[in-house]
Amino acid sequence: MRRYLLLFCCLLLAGCGNKIANQMIKEAKDAFEDKSYERAVGLLKLASDESSNKSYEIWYEQGEAFLNMLEYDDLTLFDDLLLAWTDLNLIDSEPSFVKEEAVAYIKTQLESVKELANEALETKDDQEVIELIQTIEKRMGTLKMFESEIEELISLKQEMEE
Repeated sequence: MRRYLLLFCCLLLAGCGNKIANQMIKEAKDAFEDKSYERAVGLLKLASDESSNKSYEIWYEQGEAFLNMLEYDDLTLFDDLLLAWTDLNLIDSEPSFVKEEAVAYIKTQLESVKELANEALETKDDQEVIELIQTIEKRMGTLKMFESEIEELISLKQEMEE
């Protein structure tokens, strides 16, 4: 009887831990939506610590890699950003809300490169931008999820080279 009571208590405590972890994941997703990335990753860490769910640990590790990506927000560091993106993808190949946020961030950065390229077309000061686009093309040329953005940048690069 004592054994069953102990087993019941363990299951009850595990259930409470999972509820807390699930709540942390929900709050982490909200924090990602609010662009409160450090808070989101902290919540992912709490969820990972609270639960044995392997996905929570993966999301936390992806969150850490995402925070690393954010360190390279200067466009001159785009190559480092892409290496950090690769690190995030090496953690797990499955889609996740963390990866979705990372993709959105990279698309924002690619949009900034596009704006920079348009400015360079007007000022004719384009050599650094051409080199940046070449780096992006070399590193990202085969990534389907960024295909339209890369095609636009390549087109702008060709205009600058004319």
